[in-house]
Amino acid sequence: ARQEGLGLCELGPIFYLGPPDAIANLRTLVELRRQDARALPRALSRRFLREESMRWDDLASPRDLLAGLGRANQIEIDDLDRVVHDLWPAMRLPALPLVDRLTLILAPFGMTFHIEDGGERIGLVPIPEQVFLIRRYPAGSRREEIIARWRALSPDIRIRVEGNELVVEGRLEDHERLHEAARPSRREGRAGKESRGMATVERPHIDRLAFKDQPLEPVIRHLAAQLKLDLRLDADSLRRAGVDLDQRVSLEITNATVDEL
Repeated sequence: ARQEGLGLCELGPIFYLGPPDAIANLRTLVELRRQDARALPRALSRRFLREESMRWDDLASPRDLLAGLGRANQIEIDDLDRVVHDLWPAMRLPALPLVDRLTLILAPFGMTFHIEDGGERIGLVPIPEQVFLIRRYPAGSRREEIIARWRALSPDIRIRVEGNELVVEGRLEDHERLHEAARPSRREGRAGKESRGMATVERPHIDRLAFKDQPLEPVIRHLAAQLKLDLRLDADSLRRAGVDLDQRVSLEITNATVDEL
């Protein structure tokens, strides 16, 4: 990719090459569309997030591919004529959510889409000049130190303080970098964790805990009650961050702190 002056983006099972400026925003663009889909009623959300493979033959028209996806998923696509005529070589894509497939087809034309009419229709629009995700993080007691450190890690992010939260605008890669920087290693003690501005609960230790294929929210509420923790769930913020409280989860841990759990 470097030899050819191309950008490289890993999108699930896909390695996508293209102009560096466009590639830099591709994963963020996909995540934004996934967030839009998660905000829909469950049945329509599944339509956009269901993973399916896709293939086409030589001389396929991207405009026809989009129209076919719309028909197959009972979604009306407006402004298809905004996709310029082109002919593509044969391709076989592995299983991807519908929002990812739509994004991959539209991205070469500098286009993305908006979900409209509660998920029954999508409109094609140009990719905006600025593509970013908004996520919220606990500010902690050393917010200025945290802000300075995060800006050094990701100079392009924008941070503002709202109450006890830091609101960060940045690409998906920026948020992943901040999340990784905020995670204490298992060898760090309480002081190391607090120096990162993250609240900790060191005691008690959990000897063993296991559950399988259970809905996330009831699991969290049950654990909070068992551990006598004050639980506050901000469902809207969680949904914006891509967390589905209805998703089913499994976990098995031994000798862990409450913070690690």
